[in-house]
Amino acid sequence: MRFLNHFSSAEQGTLRFTALDFSGENIIVAGKVLYLRNIRYFVETIISEVKELIQSELFFGLDVFDINWVPGVVHEEPRNRNVGYSCFHHPSNSFQQHRFDLLRAVLIHPSLRGRFHFVSKERKIVWKAGPCFAYMALCHEVEMLLFCGTQTSVGEPARGSEIASHLINNIAGGTIRNVLVMFQYFSMMGTFNKTSHQTERDVTMMRVPHPEIGRLWMLYFTFIRPIIVLWQNYFSGRRAATRARDRLFFGLYRPVTSPELSRNLALHTQRLLGIKMPVSLWRHIATWFLNYHSVRFRDYHNQLSRSSLAAQSGHSEAVHSHYASDARLPAGIDFHVFFDTMRASGVWHSLIGFSHTSQPSLLEAMKHRGEISLPRTFPTTLENNVSISSVVDIAEEVKRRILPDLLQAASQTRANDLACLLNSLGINAASPPSQALTQPVTHMMHPSRLRDLRTFLRDDSAAFKDPQQSLALELIRGKEPSLLVIGPTGTELVFFCF
Repeated sequence: MRFLNHFSSAEQGTLRFTALDFSGENIIVAGKVLYLRNIRYFVETIISEVKELIQSELFFGLDVFDINWVPGVVHEEPRNRNVGYSCFHHPSNSFQQHRFDLLRAVLIHPSLRGRFHFVSKERKIVWKAGPCFAYMALCHEVEMLLFCGTQTSVGEPARGSEIASHLINNIAGGTIRNVLVMFQYFSMMGTFNKTSHQTERDVTMMRVPHPEIGRLWMLYFTFIRPIIVLWQNYFSGRRAATRARDRLFFGLYRPVTSPELSRNLALHTQRLLGIKMPVSLWRHIATWFLNYHSVRFRDYHNQLSRSSLAAQSGHSEAVHSHYASDARLPAGIDFHVFFDTMRASGVWHSLIGFSHTSQPSLLEAMKHRGEISLPRTFPTTLENNVSISSVVDIAEEVKRRILPDLLQAASQTRANDLACLLNSLGINAASPPSQALTQPVTHMMHPSRLRDLRTFLRDDSAAFKDPQQSLALELIRGKEPSLLVIGPTGTELVFFCF
């Protein structure tokens, strides 16, 4: 459908709005006034309805499932390209062990046993089509509600065709997932815009929904989606099961499309706000509010600094984006674009006034990356009867407010560094050190190591500088699990790299 964009331009389809005043707090849509507080009400109502549906219907009201469940620290590898990988299958994540808790309850819980299945004479489980499809239809309804909460809480929203194609797992053929948990926030990486068909490349950006919406998505994928994959495979075959396993929206009978998402957004905005807003209209409304308040949040955006950094390093912005790649970020996205587009979602969260979430606000979590505005000149004299004691009091108050945060940040940084170091050594921080670290090392260098060194350096008289170098090399070749080698860079030490 991308080529059909040639038939009309954005200028021909531009919508125009007006408002009651210049506050930027309202907009007139279809003869009705929409306030920012109405959008917050819409998202919070969606959250309440989803939690109620999950607890009472999808979890059957059982007390074995906690609707306030939190995933804890989420381990994520954004550059992992293995087929089928996602953070929901990462072995280090604690919620990995809960994937089949709901299926186990459906099979053996006294109040559910026999409701969805029976056992045949051959001792095989036979699933009942009616109850199973009714349950999956309810799951689809929950997904549509989560979509509405996501689309209205990410800031500048995605096109329907873009979000309908989002993947939660890597799939064969080189298509990489774009639903991630970045820095403990459920995030979506957009990869398409209207220039993609002309430039033959996608433009990446990040969108982060309301933290509570993200938590509900993770709750849904952890407990509920595995049983949907099983039933889709049983009733509809491998293709339907693959769709349920890999896509953000599983589609009950067919893949979810942009018109279906748009209809559901229009349905729920009409129900809760009295204004029918499909995806295209909502994109214009969100842009209206963000444009009006863009000056207010200009200090949170520093993407323009990329041009000066590129100029100083002596190359273009495109080349500059290839330098100093950050392994924490997904491959193919610019460092500045990643953080600035995440901040844009945080700006929208702040603008709407979201509060009372299980996580700190996105802007608060990213405040250490924001610009610090300092006065251009510092006053050298005290005017307006400001006494020295008042200045001291102000300094003490600033120290009281800021110092605890600085100390906490420093302590957390040291703890993270120590955890990474222990993890790289293969030591579990919750368990005592292994015997490999407490016993003396008795490895001896094999004679072939010296021969390999001289062959590599093309010097028949080359030798190790000291016994520690030869011992370290021998331990590396022996795949010692608890080993840390620190040395200078240089050609003579290249042989340490394996």
